[in-house]
Amino acid sequence: TEREILADELRREMSASIMRRIDSVVRAELEGRGPVKPAAPVDVPVQPPVEPAVQPSTTPIPGH
Repeated sequence: TEREILADELRREMSASIMRRIDSVVRAELEGRGPVKPAAPVDVPVQPPVEPAVQPSTTPIPGH
């Protein structure tokens, strides 16, 4: 199914991203530098948090 295909593709992409990060850490250590902590994953676009369309009301409803 399409869902399974997308899940497999996502797994492959995540595995490739992890392998690239491991490779960069190993290369940095071999060159005498310490591990580098990236501010955010390079492969993943940064998205703002999703806000709910309707904010829940904290005002009590009379009769409830």
